[in-house]
Amino acid sequence: MIEISNLQPEQNVFLVGTTNHPDHIDPRVLRGGRFSEKIEISFPGRAARERLLGRYLHGVALSPDAGIPALADRLRDLSPADLEAISNTARRFAFNRAPDSSQLPPLIWADFEKAVQRVRGTVLQR
Repeated sequence: MIEISNLQPEQNVFLVGTTNHPDHIDPRVLRGGRFSEKIEISFPGRAARERLLGRYLHGVALSPDAGIPALADRLRDLSPADLEAISNTARRFAFNRAPDSSQLPPLIWADFEKAVQRVRGTVLQR
C-alpha cells in the first residue's frame, strides 16, 4: 500500500488490477488518488452471445433445440471464457453419445446443460 501511495505522475507507472470479485477488494486499496479509473466489463448481451457462440461453434452441427439463437437466450450471465469452455465441453459430451466416435453428432441442449454443470457447477434456470 505504501508503495502505491508514493508513486508520482512523472514516474510513468501504469498499474492494472483485475478481479472477478470486486466486492472482496479492500476499500483502502481503492481510496482516492490510487487509481484514476475503474473500468467494469460486464457480461455480453444477447447479440454478442450469438456472435461468440457462432464463433465457438463454427462448423459444428446443432440440433433444433440447441441452435445459436436458443443458446444465446439460455446461456445468460456467462463470460466469453465461460461460453467457450461450455461450447468445448458440450462437444465432448456429444462425442460420448456418438455410437461411432469418428464423427461428432449434432449437439443437443442436454449436452450444453451438462457442460454448464461441469464448467460452472450450477444448474441453468429455464
